[in-house]
Amino acid sequence: MISLEPTFGSIMTRIFTREGIQTSSIEVAEDFEKRFGHQFPDFVLLHCHNRKGDFNIVKQATHTIHQLHPGCVIYITCSYAVQDYYADRYRFHEYRYDRLLSLPIMFYDMLFKQIRNDINNKLLSLSLS
Repeated sequence: MISLEPTFGSIMTRIFTREGIQTSSIEVAEDFEKRFGHQFPDFVLLHCHNRKGDFNIVKQATHTIHQLHPGCVIYITCSYAVQDYYADRYRFHEYRYDRLLSLPIMFYDMLFKQIRNDINNKLLSLSLS
């Protein structure tokens, strides 16, 4: 699942599709839990706020995702230029995520390899427990 600003989200969707990864795009909004509940993603790629600039709704969505699908790897993206400011102001430590990624992500193939590695590690740890 990908919930990023439309241009970057469409780029990521094309890259994942090219690599054989099925994607689904869902806007993080008030009805997120209802629309997301039937999804069973291996990973979720979310921007730190939604289109309306709402950080709290995305923060809550990370907790919802973690609760509904504990094996799902959660990535949060944030613009490199404001990452430190946002981390303090919007308290990234209160989000549930596996990795915080800085935008722009220039090396898409590296991102793809990282996602595949994280998913494999998460699946391995779940099978061992």
